[in-house]
Amino acid sequence: NGREVLKVNNICTKKLKDVSFSVHEGEILGLAGLVGAGRSEVVRAIFGADQIEQGEILINGSRVSIKSPKSAILHSISLIPEDRKNEGLHLSLPISFNISLVKLKQLSRAFIVNKKKELNLVNSYKDVLSIKLASVSKNVSSLSGGNQQKVVISKWLSTDSAIYFFDEPTRGIDIATKKEIYDLMDELRKKNKAIIMISSEMVELIGMCNRIIVMHEGRITKEIPHSKVSQELILEAASCQM
Repeated sequence: NGREVLKVNNICTKKLKDVSFSVHEGEILGLAGLVGAGRSEVVRAIFGADQIEQGEILINGSRVSIKSPKSAILHSISLIPEDRKNEGLHLSLPISFNISLVKLKQLSRAFIVNKKKELNLVNSYKDVLSIKLASVSKNVSSLSGGNQQKVVISKWLSTDSAIYFFDEPTRGIDIATKKEIYDLMDELRKKNKAIIMISSEMVELIGMCNRIIVMHEGRITKEIPHSKVSQELILEAASCQM
């Protein structure tokens, strides 16, 4: 692994209890656990979507204060959320808007969006992620689940963040699209991005992650290196049978 990019110390929220871990550049860190274990709450707290009651966040060794998602974006963090329809997309708005949303400031002048720059941005990610669509002007609700997920990912890829959170990135999509997302995450890893991946599929975590942190009722119960990981070990830690 490369240098440490993200470190959290003793994070506490209404759901989390003394959560501490670090992520390095070029690493995919997995978060495992049963439903309600607090996996999504970890990335939501770091991203500023949930209030942190205690603890600290360090990025590149410096303590930072992240009070909102806007602040997290300024600290080069991106979150692909678990609930893409309610938290990742504006279903009644065009595909182009959904992809360019977090870049509108850079694409605008005097509060007017440069449509040519926006179209160039949208088309570039449409090609990179092989998004199947009739027109970028159509509402994103017209796309299949897999292509909707690609739109969410495109939006955050456009920020070129240093840290990416993928929360259940392949849920409800076809096998071919899953493979494309795995390849994309691997490419980000090769570019020295730091990644946290949350998944309910243990095989997916084992196949993708350098390390896996297992959670139970808001606490970390075990950290497992890839060389020692197994489904049995994850299940034991997730059910607190260690």
